[in-house]
Amino acid sequence: MKPILSIVIPVYNVEHEIRPLLTQLSSIKDNRIEIVTVADGSTDGSKELLEDFYRKNKNREILVHLIHTANQGLSHARNIGMRATHGKYIWFIDGDDLFASHKLTELINLLEEKNPDILQFGYTRFINDSEIVQDSIVLSGKHSITSLSGSELFDWLSESKIENFSWAHICKTSIYEDHDIEFPSGRVFEDIATTYQLFAGATKCLYWDYPLYHYRNRSASIMNEPTAQSCDDLFWAVEQAGHKLLSLPLRTDSVRKFLLKNTYTAFLRTYEGQTEVEEKAQIRRQIQAYFLSLKVGRLTLHSLKIYIIKLLLLMNAYERFEKARGKELNV
Repeated sequence: MKPILSIVIPVYNVEHEIRPLLTQLSSIKDNRIEIVTVADGSTDGSKELLEDFYRKNKNREILVHLIHTANQGLSHARNIGMRATHGKYIWFIDGDDLFASHKLTELINLLEEKNPDILQFGYTRFINDSEIVQDSIVLSGKHSITSLSGSELFDWLSESKIENFSWAHICKTSIYEDHDIEFPSGRVFEDIATTYQLFAGATKCLYWDYPLYHYRNRSASIMNEPTAQSCDDLFWAVEQAGHKLLSLPLRTDSVRKFLLKNTYTAFLRTYEGQTEVEEKAQIRRQIQAYFLSLKVGRLTLHSLKIYIIKLLLLMNAYERFEKARGKELNV
C-alpha cells in the first residue's frame, strides 16, 4: 500500500539531540507512514545512530529508508530525501527537533478525510526535552481547523501570522513535483526560498492551530549566529522571490509586504554578530539599495513605518536613529 505521509529527516551532527526523535519514530506503527532518514556526512556519532535505528526498524510494518550522502547542507539532504519518498504527502523534520507523536493517527485521518494540498500547523519552541511534556499538558484543550486557499495562506505569511519554516506544514508531494520546487543547494534560509512557491501552487489548504511540531532552540543554530554568507543567502532568497512572485497568482499587496518584510529582516541581520563586520556592511549596502527600490503600496500604519525607515536610510540617519533609541548595531 502506498503510504499517505512520508516523513523526511536530514541528519547532520546532532548525536546528542536526535535520540528522543528516534524514539518517537520507533513508536510509529501506522503503515500509512513512511520514514526516510538522510545521513548527511556527519562527523560525530549521528550516522551510527541512524544505522542502528534502521537495523532495528527495517523489517517493521512501515517503510523505513536510510540514505547516505556526503555533507552538502540541509537543502541538498532534503532534496535527496524527497526523491526517495513514495507518500502522497511529505513532512520535513529536522534531526534535533521533536513532533507531537500522539497526534499522528489523528493527523493521517485528517489528511485522508479532507485531502488538503497543504496542512499548516502550530509549533512550540523548547530547550530541554522536559518542556515538551509541560507543553502537552497546557495544550490539551480544544483546537480549531481553518480552511483557506493557498493565496490566503500566503496572505497570512506576508502578515507574519505564520512563518516560512518547512517543518511547519505538510504538503502534497505533487506540489513540489508539478512546480519543480526544490531547496536551493549550498544555501541556508532555504525555507524562505520555497514556502511561498508551495502556497502559490496550492488550492485547498488547512490551518490546524495545534502545535504538531517542537522546535529546539540551539545556540549553534544559523538563526542565532549570522555569518556574512548566511546574510547573503537570505538576501539571495529574497531577490529570487522578487523575480518569481511576479508570475504567481498572489495578491499584489501581499507580495509587497512579503518582500519588504524579508528584505528588512535581511538588512537587520547584517548588524548582528561580532565577526565579518566589513563583509556584512558590504552586503548591507546591496540590501539597502534593493529595499529602497521596493514599492510600498497604500498608506497604512504598517506602510507608514516602512516610509519612515526608507526616509532615514535616504538621509543616512538610520544608524544614528537606532542608536539613539538604545539599539546596539555592530557597524
